[in-house]
Amino acid sequence: MNSRAFVYIAVLVCMLAVGQVAHAQDQPVYQSQWWVPGAPEGLAVGQDGHVWTTNGYEVYAYTTAGEEVDWRHMSNGAYAIVTSNWDVYVAGHDHVQTYWSSASTELTTQAFNGPISLAVDYNGNVYVGESSADRIWKFDHHGVFLAYWTAPRPQALTVTDHGWGSLYSLNGSAHQMEEYDPENGQRLDWWPANCEYQATVVGVDVDSNVYMSIDWGDRIAVYSHYGYPITEWGAYGHGDGEFCDAIGAVVDYAGDIYVADRGNQRIQKFRFLDPAGVNDGKSDVALALHATNPASNNQFRVTFTLPSGADARLELFDIAGRRHERRELVSLVPGSQTIELSASEPLPNGLYLVRLTQGNNAKTARVMLIK
Repeated sequence: MNSRAFVYIAVLVCMLAVGQVAHAQDQPVYQSQWWVPGAPEGLAVGQDGHVWTTNGYEVYAYTTAGEEVDWRHMSNGAYAIVTSNWDVYVAGHDHVQTYWSSASTELTTQAFNGPISLAVDYNGNVYVGESSADRIWKFDHHGVFLAYWTAPRPQALTVTDHGWGSLYSLNGSAHQMEEYDPENGQRLDWWPANCEYQATVVGVDVDSNVYMSIDWGDRIAVYSHYGYPITEWGAYGHGDGEFCDAIGAVVDYAGDIYVADRGNQRIQKFRFLDPAGVNDGKSDVALALHATNPASNNQFRVTFTLPSGADARLELFDIAGRRHERRELVSLVPGSQTIELSASEPLPNGLYLVRLTQGNNAKTARVMLIK
């Protein structure tokens, strides 16, 4: 066991002793739910703001309010699903397909030994986990093979691009989360996770906190990217905020959390009361942030108020949580100011989010880009 795992256990024991693993004020609040035909097997949030899910043989897209906007039968099956700037990828019985509004094609002719897990990084590279073969494959978004490496039973994958750039694989044999370098497949770290075999969806938020189902799908837990427990919520049942065989959760940048509640054939939506996400108990000063709507020509006009002159940071994300711009703000003075935040690459029309961070405080604002 590595030193970080020892630290994890020590911290967990101390937190349990004082009852601080999950404070009520740190738990997200139930918002809404909607029924899913069949039962959700995969879950993802797209850049278009839609929530995508699979039920074993069909793909559905919903608005964040649960209104169905798209549907398709997948002849090869539909289990894991993930989205990128380029496409929506669906894992079937033994192949990965790209999903288009008019047709679907295979990402690669490679046949996989399922069950299959999926992840995609900021550059559009696609990671395919072969749980039965103990292997992770890496392809570019055109399906060109790049690399593969051994990984024990990768039953769920996710990639963080928010300053950490790691690939996380849920090891279904050892019930632990493993962190890999997505460039060379080197295992960087691991930490124990109270997960079971039905945990097949893992989500991350903008702060690289990891969301997953635990206790046989009766609860959802949040861990830091180092594996420290932050909070958990839920219980077995069929009411609001209760779960039955939940397979996991995903998070959009706005902080909304979507849980695939498979046994209840529904998706439940949650939100932290703190708009910055998980409350670490350290924030005592609120920032003010406003983004002028709509934005145009890749220019985002941002007005904000700072309580102090400490260094701050502005970041621009799409709705799926991929960062497109980051600016460090130094030599500041308290008070209100306005700047132009420009994206370094052309961006498509759509909904984006600006995040302002100063110390332990953070605020977000939504802005629509129209060219």
